Amino acid sequence: MKKLAALAFALSFTPGCTCGSPPDAAASGSAPVASDSAAPAASDEASAFTHHKTKTTEPEVALNNLQAQLNGQIKLMAHRPKDLQVRAAVVGISLARFKLLGKSEDLARAIDLAESATTIEEKSFAALYLRARGRAAAHRFDEALADLDAADKVAVPPDDIGKTTGVRANILIALGRYEEALPTVEKAARVHPDSDALADHAYLLGLMGKTSEAESLFVQAEQKHRGTSPFGLVQIYFDRGSMWEKQGNLTEATALYKAAFAKLPQHPHVAVHLASLLPPAEGVAVLEPVAKDTDDPDVFAELGTLQNLVAAGSGDAMIEKAKAKYDELFAKLPSGYADHAGWFWATTGNDPKKALTAAQKNIAVRQTADAYELLIAAAEAAKDTPVLCTALKAAKALKYSTPALKERVRQLDTKVGCGD
Repeated sequence: MKKLAALAFALSFTPGCTCGSPPDAAASGSAPVASDSAAPAASDEASAFTHHKTKTTEPEVALNNLQAQLNGQIKLMAHRPKDLQVRAAVVGISLARFKLLGKSEDLARAIDLAESATTIEEKSFAALYLRARGRAAAHRFDEALADLDAADKVAVPPDDIGKTTGVRANILIALGRYEEALPTVEKAARVHPDSDALADHAYLLGLMGKTSEAESLFVQAEQKHRGTSPFGLVQIYFDRGSMWEKQGNLTEATALYKAAFAKLPQHPHVAVHLASLLPPAEGVAVLEPVAKDTDDPDVFAELGTLQNLVAAGSGDAMIEKAKAKYDELFAKLPSGYADHAGWFWATTGNDPKKALTAAQKNIAVRQTADAYELLIAAAEAAKDTPVLCTALKAAKALKYSTPALKERVRQLDTKVGCGD
């Protein structure tokens, strides 16, 4: 289950994506704010970790404000069902809530509303652009890129000129086509060097293994953060922590996850990553409250695993809950849940056949280091030597790998005996 916690991609498909950034729930300025009392301890744990001192809105208040925004837009959409601007607002807030709370109903709502946009306006820029966002969230990346191409060919409203560029770059990042996305991300950070643009640039450089440059930009992004909402800072801490976790620097990663958790303990991916790096009893304490308010199977799986480490058999019910939820979600949205479900079935779920099916679905969508690491693990669990050998060969040729993938390939290279 450690590997399940090491997944960097939330199903919103790009953790560093500003095109789907959560709305500022404290934008009105009326929400009370509180100092981040828990984060300084995390700051002390890693010398390179810069902690943002600005007070931010209490997480419950920020999330309640976000829920109020969503409720308001849904109500407005009921009165104006053909208004694509309102529909886009519901989609955007729903994706933000999914990213923050891991509730599958939010993702399903966003995808359904985005997909049906072209039934309202068949070939308008707004409809094609919105459908592209929904398809990207479902990991239907090729279809999303096709929609963006079509959107660019129709009449583009003046305010929307260039709007597809950022979404296209984020899809390319999700596909592992980092060099194609880099010019767009670099230009955005150069022209408008705000917190979001700098964090996006840092995130991409981290995926490319340029950790020193990425670290510097993450620090700048944190320092340039404005506003009282905790959401932006949580994303910076999470992406930065994920970068260091991939590099094997677990001290730095833990410190950053703790800082993110202090600002938003309800965030399932933050909680899962953090819990996996703590002693089992502490990890259980982190995850139990989150499990009560999400249907994210990653949370159930990691919690069950840690509970069993504390007391044998105590987490079995939670793991069964994870199995049922992974089955349900993978059936509904196979591309979207292939990576997370695949790791679960290859490890705690103990179903190599399902793991390999999911891993092959995932690698068909995107050829990234994470995707190859999953495929290798699933093929090894399923004892499928031809698939394993093909995966090892492709992984060796991958330009942007990770330390974990390189080490696994090294271990298996002579053990498997693939020949030429």
